[in-house]
Amino acid sequence: MNFKPVSHQVEPPNSLLLFACLLAVLALNLLTVHLGMLWDAGVYARALHDWFNGNDPYSLSYSSLLFVYPPVFLWVGGFLARFLSGHSGWWLYLAIYSVCSLALPFVLARFYLRRAWLSVPFAYLLFAMQPRFAGLEALRAGNISNIFYLLALIAALPGIRKNRWELFYVVVFLIAIVKVNILILLLMPLLIGQAQWIPAIFCGACAVVTYPLQRISAPQLFAGYQTAASQQIVNRGDLGFGVMRIAVESENLVHSSAKLSPYIALTVLIGAIACVAIALYRRRQGGNPRGFWIAAASLLAVCPIVAYPMRKRFAPKDFAGSGAATPHDLINQSHSGGGVLSTAVSVDHSLHHAAILVPYVLQVIFALALVCAMLAIRRRLRATGQTNNWVGLVLLATMLCNPRILAYDADIALLAGFVLLASAYALTTWRLLLLAIVVFLPTLFLPFIWAGLYQILMLLFSLIAGYRMVWRQSSTANSRETDALGYPVLA
Repeated sequence: MNFKPVSHQVEPPNSLLLFACLLAVLALNLLTVHLGMLWDAGVYARALHDWFNGNDPYSLSYSSLLFVYPPVFLWVGGFLARFLSGHSGWWLYLAIYSVCSLALPFVLARFYLRRAWLSVPFAYLLFAMQPRFAGLEALRAGNISNIFYLLALIAALPGIRKNRWELFYVVVFLIAIVKVNILILLLMPLLIGQAQWIPAIFCGACAVVTYPLQRISAPQLFAGYQTAASQQIVNRGDLGFGVMRIAVESENLVHSSAKLSPYIALTVLIGAIACVAIALYRRRQGGNPRGFWIAAASLLAVCPIVAYPMRKRFAPKDFAGSGAATPHDLINQSHSGGGVLSTAVSVDHSLHHAAILVPYVLQVIFALALVCAMLAIRRRLRATGQTNNWVGLVLLATMLCNPRILAYDADIALLAGFVLLASAYALTTWRLLLLAIVVFLPTLFLPFIWAGLYQILMLLFSLIAGYRMVWRQSSTANSRETDALGYPVLA
């Protein structure tokens, strides 16, 4: 990638052209997507109705989406419903939801992703023109997360401007009581603010403590919540499209492909031994090419000896009259003998039967690595002064740390990712539109799962491009690159 400085101010596309493109995208969405409307809001209404009538709001008998919010959601919803008659509560929720959902692109463009070329109409087009129609799907779902994200983003503005994060912590705490994964937003004060480690940890700990309290207060309801959440996420595969989903699909693919993972492990081990041996031999011989190839040929000859434990698990009579043993035969035997292959088979089966454990472990490793990388670049920025694009990069990294990225998470991340991609190159107005089209079009031809994986890969690519750009900028940044409000200057 070649990052060049933007030597001129890029103008936003013409508003009339943006409106025409928006109409085209909406038409494509109606023609290619058949998801209905307000499916998440319908789940909330159904759960409250069941609870009011003495039924189980967490019943697993529903073939559609299950209700996966803790008991406090029912308590608060039931309390508010006492003051609203008939269907007025439903219409009030839809009104608040619609305002908050439509305000999200405006708040992101105006206060977080501030660019001269990112006009409000262009922000709405980008919001609709996202891979897998994430923005439009989030709008149609009726999920309360859109309201939560808007409140949290507005509450964070004093922190970004003046390092005043008290309101943000209160809002995140109240939201996390209902939706615990919103706690990932606590990364924002850690990465953008100053001296926020203790308040952020305290806020997160207080929110987590409320869940055991709910369990004590309503053990039966809380047990139903845990069962429904496990059923929806693990058994029904409602994992969203994040790093964890990539891990799940990869693990299933490897495990189902004739149980290849033990052989992959064995190959990696042999390859590692070969590389180390070759490196040592080359060092000893002073880089003699002839010695290199002699060592490589010798190690290839030794590989079957390393794999010898594979043979120990069979006797000739096991395959008498059936010809040579195939890999399928090796796998389906009940005993795997000893050695590396046996260990790999045991580990593979143990990990696969752990179901969601491996993807969660990989998600935690990814999140920790990403946070460490962001802290490293923050150190450079603290020494040289903040650069533009930092707030957008923090927003994207924060959303990627979510283990279960759904449409209402992805729409925020994708908008931030597009701005980072566009800022990484010297773009013209027409190239901005071309980039949006190139990013968007592949999802029209991909199946649902592949479109979701394409979405997360685009987010990861945007993260890498944005991270490299900010790293390079931090070497020449200075403290005068923030405006009077404390925001990074516009690119």
